[in-house]
Amino acid sequence: ELEPERPDTRCNDGRCDRSGAFVFGTLHEAAARQPIGSFYQYSARHGLRRLALGGVAIANAICFSRDGRRMFHADTLQRGIRVCDYDSDSARVGTPHDFVKPAGGAGWPDGAVVDAEDGLWNAEWGGASVARYAPDGRLLARHTLAAPHASCPALGGPAGDELLVSSARQ
Repeated sequence: ELEPERPDTRCNDGRCDRSGAFVFGTLHEAAARQPIGSFYQYSARHGLRRLALGGVAIANAICFSRDGRRMFHADTLQRGIRVCDYDSDSARVGTPHDFVKPAGGAGWPDGAVVDAEDGLWNAEWGGASVARYAPDGRLLARHTLAAPHASCPALGGPAGDELLVSSARQ
């Protein structure tokens, strides 16, 4: 059981880090969406370990820099993406700080992925868009989608340069 003391939370978003450990977060299912969820790392070697990132209402945007030393994550309700130092082997994280706070009109941070140039792509739930940010957090591009609720970008194709985006039916 993941959070037996919290029957009102469930897993939400997750990605494998550069070492192959699965990092994921939980969300509070109640309408109030309180910041009672957590971020975790699971690996065959160490099992389940909670990351010291504090409470979260809706965990999202989990992804890692190309060198694996930075972890990006969001509490969707905070409308921003944070970044912290990350060590996979010890499951230690540094103090998180703001990476990006999308400007008004953009959607809510949802799934994210890092590309070959260390650019972060983020699906903007409710914004009908996917944004790409430079490693320093500058907005490089925003792509409009037909679906209002983009949920997660991925990069595919033979060269890894094709943008694929999942969306929700809501």
